Amino acid sequence: MPERSATVDADKGRLQHDLAAVVIDIDGTLVDTSTEVSVDDRAAAGELLASDRALHLATGRNETSAARIAAQLPTTPPAILYNGARLVDLSTGEVHWEARLPADEHEALIRLLSSGDLPAEPVVYSDDGVLVRRRESPVRELLERDGTPAELIPDLSATSGRPAIKWLLITDPSEVSTLEARLSEAVPRLTTTRSEPGYVEVLPPDVDKGAALLRLCELQGYEPAHVAVAGDNPNDGPMLEHAGLPLAVQSADERLRDLALAVLPDPPNGSLRTIVTWILDDERGASGGRGGRASAHEQGAS
Repeated sequence: MPERSATVDADKGRLQHDLAAVVIDIDGTLVDTSTEVSVDDRAAAGELLASDRALHLATGRNETSAARIAAQLPTTPPAILYNGARLVDLSTGEVHWEARLPADEHEALIRLLSSGDLPAEPVVYSDDGVLVRRRESPVRELLERDGTPAELIPDLSATSGRPAIKWLLITDPSEVSTLEARLSEAVPRLTTTRSEPGYVEVLPPDVDKGAALLRLCELQGYEPAHVAVAGDNPNDGPMLEHAGLPLAVQSADERLRDLALAVLPDPPNGSLRTIVTWILDDERGASGGRGGRASAHEQGAS
């Protein structure tokens, strides 16, 4: 596809003064594997909120893990967690919306992943926390990156009867299509999405980041057309499809780059700073106000 500039062109000018909020994915968009928000992006977050706009995080992480990122910069509650299965105020723990895997499908996943026929290591996210059969690689890398404590269980039957929010299945990237096909046969009602190379996530029915974005907009009083969204992996695609200003980082999945109206620098090189600079520089150089925006309430670090 043709290279796009990180500066939004004239075709997007009609959106500039109406942007109410920025919704940004965490891993691969806001932070790299260091999981540290850059100093420049932290400052940009404060400038965005000071302009009476909102900044929401959207991630597959759980509360404990997402809170580690939210503590590094000011944001607006609620955050989209578990790839859309919960909307949570990370500063108070208040859950604004949530969904869980139906019990029958959860039991079907236990049987499927216990059979040994699938080359995948499951990580189960439940109300009780993160449940794993082993802490060795590749699970270890996930837990270390996310800073998430995990309960070691003897086998997947130990998750039976424990409400699950999502399953994360870690496999070789070459096996992802096969894994998705088997999941489609075994649990067709559930949503499957790819969040990182070799990561397949299994979510409740009708749950994804796009549906969560629409719920967030309804809750906060935003028009989706007045929201900018930035992401990098296929699980972010549904958000970009609904956003008035869809954005992707340079190394994003090709489908996301096709959806995006502009390409941002990869972290830690200022993805958020690029968005905020574009918004505020344009505003300083233009006359008139902007509308369609709910006020932003800070959470996290200042």
